[in-house]
Amino acid sequence: MYIGASYITTRLHSKSCSAYAFFLSSDKQDSQHLRSADNNTPRLRHRRRYCGILGLAVIGMLGWTAAAVHAAGFDLAGLSIEELMDLEVSLTSRSAERFFETPAAIFVLTGEDLRRSGADNIPDALRLVPGMQIGHIDANKWAVSARGFADRFTNKMLVIIDGRTVYSPLFSGVLLEVRDVLLEDVERVEVVRGPGATLWGSNAVNGIINIVTKTADNTAGSVVQAGTGTPKARHAAARYGDHLGERGAYRVYAKYFDRPAFDTATRTTAVDDWHVLRAGFRVDWVQTTNDEFTVQEDLFRGEAGQTFRFPILEVPFVDNIDDDTRLRGGNLLALWQRKLAPDSDMRLQFYYDRNERADVAFVTDTDAVDIDFQHRLRLAQRQDLVWGAGYRFDRDDTRGSFKSAFDQSRRSTNWLWLPIASGCRSASRWNTMGIRGSSTSQAPACCGCPITCTLCGRPCRGPCARRRATTRTCASRSVPSRLTLPHQARHRC
Repeated sequence: MYIGASYITTRLHSKSCSAYAFFLSSDKQDSQHLRSADNNTPRLRHRRRYCGILGLAVIGMLGWTAAAVHAAGFDLAGLSIEELMDLEVSLTSRSAERFFETPAAIFVLTGEDLRRSGADNIPDALRLVPGMQIGHIDANKWAVSARGFADRFTNKMLVIIDGRTVYSPLFSGVLLEVRDVLLEDVERVEVVRGPGATLWGSNAVNGIINIVTKTADNTAGSVVQAGTGTPKARHAAARYGDHLGERGAYRVYAKYFDRPAFDTATRTTAVDDWHVLRAGFRVDWVQTTNDEFTVQEDLFRGEAGQTFRFPILEVPFVDNIDDDTRLRGGNLLALWQRKLAPDSDMRLQFYYDRNERADVAFVTDTDAVDIDFQHRLRLAQRQDLVWGAGYRFDRDDTRGSFKSAFDQSRRSTNWLWLPIASGCRSASRWNTMGIRGSSTSQAPACCGCPITCTLCGRPCRGPCARRRATTRTCASRSVPSRLTLPHQARHRC
């Protein structure tokens, strides 16, 4: 059983409109129990009476909200089919174009679709997209992809949030448990099922997911949500936005959830419960009629339970260790958009992202710096050209533990790309080409023992796990040496 409540206040054309929502849902086990139990028990009569009163309250709330929206000046019945379906997307050509003129297999989830779906996270919302494979591995992990290649470490599906690519440099995939937004702030979700690597990079092989949030000017007002249920899933969210004079607007938000662990096939409780606290802000400022600035930041912190399986040499040959993964990170985005002419514009974006993970298997810190420039101009009456340049710097520092070790503990990668797209407006055709290059530098890892290496002189970090004789090669020597550890032994990296 799940019970939730929402309170929304927004400003529409200088008028205030508020809405309250209460909702009740039951899971599959409750439904089976209701069908199998006696229909005349006092408990069921009480449930029917409660649901009937709640249903009348929801109907009244919907009618009152519709009247408030109508009073604010919105009449959806007066819009034409073309106006209702005139959506803009920007994935196939890196510029805004009409949905029906896009030469790609694209699907769009609007903010209204997300609100009606009842989803509270991005992976569950993507189940509405045709052709997407969504797998819920456990309570805090998903497998999301297209074309039948969905697994935990999928690295051929690019995810973009407000113009920033959010893949992890550890495996070039997306860890969706740390990529979350307040769904009430999402304007649309664009999904392309097909390659787009020419414009967006090598990760966009099977498809692209582009999450676009609303501007701060469109989220003036307040939103408060809270919910709980059985099992004891709890969540709460709050957002407030307002105008900064006549030229700017801002919004701040906070979101928290605490989700319980799943049950295993043997009716025992798994170790995959998790909780995350997230907060952030966004500021939009219109300096002139041609210049717009955007600054936004997100911070998060939480823990996610996991069961790690390590091979051992004794029966049962697997060592199961339950541990909590500590999650922490944040990102900062700055965007400048300038309109050069009615059919020409440019944009410059800076993005910094940091993620930290720590558990019994390894500890990793990742940093990403991304700079992207784009210019769109009209070549002829029906010919557009979009070109740009970008640079991205990825750095990760991964340290092993008493159960694992990494040959390269520190790695940095420099990316440089030059995308070009040319399109014909009347024929809805786009020709794309791109140049992308990268350089990677890696630093070898030490063995993990907290003693300074006797050959290269570098200090090692973490507890020593190699208590047997082993053969390794030092970073500063090309000759392997056979050593016997434990901690007091002289050794090399």
